[in-house]
Amino acid sequence: MANENALDNVIVAEEIDDELIIDFDELEKSLQDEINNEILKRELMDQEIEVMNNPEALGESVKNVIWEQFINQVASQVGEEFVKDNNGMRLDLSKDAHIQTAENFAEGKIALHNSKIDYQERYDTWQDNFQKNEDGSIKLNKDGNSVLRVYKKGSEDYNTNYDAREYIDKDRPMGSKTVHKDHTISAAEIIRDPEAAAYMDRDKQAEFANSEKNLVDLDAAANQSKSDKKMTEWLDSERDGKKPGERFNIDEEELRQRDKDAREEYKRKKEEGKKEAELTGKQSQKEEALKVGKHAVKAILFTLLAALVREVVNSFVAWIKSKDKSFKSLLLSFKNAIVSFVSKLHLYIINAIDVGLTVIAEAIFGPIVRIIKRVWILLKQGFHSLSQAVQYINNPANKGKSSEIKMMEIGKIVIAGASAAGAIGLTQLIESGLTYLGEYCPALIVEIPIIGSLASILGIFFGGLIAGIIGALIMLVIDKAIEKTKAEELNGHIIASGNSILQKQQELIGIKDNKMQMTRDEEVRKMVERHNDTEEQLDYLYTQINNNEDDPEDIDFKDIEDPLNDIWKRLSKI
Repeated sequence: MANENALDNVIVAEEIDDELIIDFDELEKSLQDEINNEILKRELMDQEIEVMNNPEALGESVKNVIWEQFINQVASQVGEEFVKDNNGMRLDLSKDAHIQTAENFAEGKIALHNSKIDYQERYDTWQDNFQKNEDGSIKLNKDGNSVLRVYKKGSEDYNTNYDAREYIDKDRPMGSKTVHKDHTISAAEIIRDPEAAAYMDRDKQAEFANSEKNLVDLDAAANQSKSDKKMTEWLDSERDGKKPGERFNIDEEELRQRDKDAREEYKRKKEEGKKEAELTGKQSQKEEALKVGKHAVKAILFTLLAALVREVVNSFVAWIKSKDKSFKSLLLSFKNAIVSFVSKLHLYIINAIDVGLTVIAEAIFGPIVRIIKRVWILLKQGFHSLSQAVQYINNPANKGKSSEIKMMEIGKIVIAGASAAGAIGLTQLIESGLTYLGEYCPALIVEIPIIGSLASILGIFFGGLIAGIIGALIMLVIDKAIEKTKAEELNGHIIASGNSILQKQQELIGIKDNKMQMTRDEEVRKMVERHNDTEEQLDYLYTQINNNEDDPEDIDFKDIEDPLNDIWKRLSKI
């Protein structure tokens, strides 16, 4: 204890004849200051022993987790709404998802997100044109070409199976028995062509196949010989050493030119379809981007609105607890809620933007984002609790606390984190249970726009409530233990402080006694000095008078006047 001996504060005023003169006034003031400080510490300890800890920190922690869960639920719900609005598809703004290419079409990679053209329907219809093996692969003929599902009229399969050529041959001119109407570019070639299937619907394919550019008169025998071969391939072929131009009554040059013209037209039609695919794909990309943006903005605005409601509710609860429950004070509490909302607007905007980004992530990846967010909240809360515990240990203000109290205080921090984390687990458990009960009570699983099903809302509410109550009870027990330990420690400090005050008061009394004794001794010393001086003066006068007693007239009274006055003054002070 500082300054246990008051004489340690002795102040030397001056040194005379090897004697120390003590400044008792300064020493008394110093000791009185120490006593006042001890009394102030005693009062602070008396106040501290009356303070009760409360689990408000836990409540805030759980409320924050519930809030994070709520906005996480909002993001998930809006993300799912986008998927429903996007024909059941996740967000995909990639080129391949919107712009169909013939290469991808041939491999079955369909631009499903193109909202203008149903390429999946085109692909399925195209695949229906071919005969399949048992493993689902397309059958190939000896030339390596796919085998079409073509059945002649009158066959047992004609009426029960799809005829690949029907949409082209239907209602087209067939010619006569001797002169047929022949497709320069054969129907089979058009049907097999993935580029035509991707870029031209069946009506456009049939329109081109039966157009003047492609449909020509051809000798019936020549048409049967040509079959579904390409015109140039057939004209260059030989049978018995003769080409078709020699075997049939045909104009070979004219047929070659018509094939060239038809193929140029065919290519132009497919190019038109390709440009249409690119144009509609870009339009579809833009529409999907605007669509997800609209849903993200919707979630952001809802989150900001929910934040404002949160501030208003907190303000209303504070008003309920207050003594002044007038309408004026209610309006003032709402005003304060709005002011609080505006002051925290930058934080709420950050949260809202996070919700918007989560909506986009949910739209891309699906429910896995919701799970990841919940795990992240759990990990974040755990790290936050650990960080608080470390800060508590390193806080200089807590250095003097006992290890027992430190451990219990850290336990409160851990309980707060565990309660907040437990709110997440209980939310999921209750939500799952209520969703299961939705089979018997459909109202539990009815989706409410933006905020989700009744099961999810009740899960969030009761999960946080139960976790908060359990945590509060545990923390109350810890608080009681801390209070008891602190009371014991403080009582010990109070006793020690009281003893210190008594000791310093005794020292102060001793100092005052010493001061009084020194004052008395000083006065006695001065009195003795005056007596001695008076005695010397009287001796002097006696000598003067004695030396002139034979002749009194020789006495010079002026020489003794001053000594007599001085003697009189000294005698008057005694």
